[in-house]
Amino acid sequence: MIWIIFGISVIVLSLILALPSCIIFGAREGSFQYTERGEAYNGGREIPIWIDGGFGSADLIEIENAIGRWNYAMNGYIHLRVVDTHFDMEIGKIQEQIRRNGWLFMKIDSKTSYTPIVSGGYYSIGFADKVGGNHLYLIRDRLKNEEVFGVTLHEIGHLLGSGHVGDRLMSPHFSMAGNQCIDLATISAVAQWQGLPMNRLNYCYDAAIGDIKQMGEDAEVSR
Repeated sequence: MIWIIFGISVIVLSLILALPSCIIFGAREGSFQYTERGEAYNGGREIPIWIDGGFGSADLIEIENAIGRWNYAMNGYIHLRVVDTHFDMEIGKIQEQIRRNGWLFMKIDSKTSYTPIVSGGYYSIGFADKVGGNHLYLIRDRLKNEEVFGVTLHEIGHLLGSGHVGDRLMSPHFSMAGNQCIDLATISAVAQWQGLPMNRLNYCYDAAIGDIKQMGEDAEVSR
């Protein structure tokens, strides 16, 4: 499992349960925008998603916003589609999720048996079962409302195949500034894992410092 760690400092927490830590860096806000790779690809793979019925309406909006952001980035090569927002561990739905190789987004709390133990002033606020996995967990009583989007965006990155790369979205530590968009390092890692053409996928860049030129050149390399 991959853990999101939240804490006051940005020192990397040692491995929890022998697994890599997940998300927090103190980046500047930046004025980011996304590339535009043209018309979406029509022959992409669909990934169905079942969302825990315990999430409130505001959480669902943030989760679906994160899904929508990833759909824009994947530009049709992979399409994430919510098929159910009232999942409650029904056997039939679990069987369908396994059969269709779909994802489960689960709401848990700090008292759940498999929630990481607090250590060294840090604590986990969410995790995915593994890189390239299909289960995403948000530890909701440890999350502020405004953090749901960024944590979900990060963990979807793990499910799509990205490990900890770069110093923004897929950094091993969470911050509001760093977890707002899908950057070049993240989309490159996903493209490599999924075997997709990098030059057809979208990513965000910092318009404030004009880094689109170099990123655009890098993005032309197919993977």
